[in-house]
Amino acid sequence: MGYLLSILAGAAVIPATPVDPGKWFTSKAHPKTALMVTERGQIPYAIDISPEGKALRCMIRDAGRAADDLDRKVCDILMKNARFLPATDDQGRPAFGRYEGAAAFLMPGKNGRRPDPARRVVSVDQLPGGIANMGVAMLPYYN
Repeated sequence: MGYLLSILAGAAVIPATPVDPGKWFTSKAHPKTALMVTERGQIPYAIDISPEGKALRCMIRDAGRAADDLDRKVCDILMKNARFLPATDDQGRPAFGRYEGAAAFLMPGKNGRRPDPARRVVSVDQLPGGIANMGVAMLPYYN
């Protein structure tokens, strides 16, 4: 899968833009998950995004550690709540993209800002030969 993503990262584009990422994780909606994430710290993730701005796949970016129930819950929340303006290619056409960030909940009664180490990855305007649909080529999974 990493090979496919490296092939897709070849064209100059405007990256996908998250819509209201501060509303994706709320301690009120997910109190148990919020406490577990707070105990661990931040949980880094990456989301592959369709040309329509839809989240296609969520991956936890914590090298050397096996996925657990908390990682799956974070990805479930992201797949349900994350929205994007799609990436565009150098001619303004919608393209596939990737958004990277870290799950962190603001807990009630605590001041401070949610960290946003988001980085953007280049997207492409067409798929490599033999791949007809990105949604099929990159089925959602947790690593």
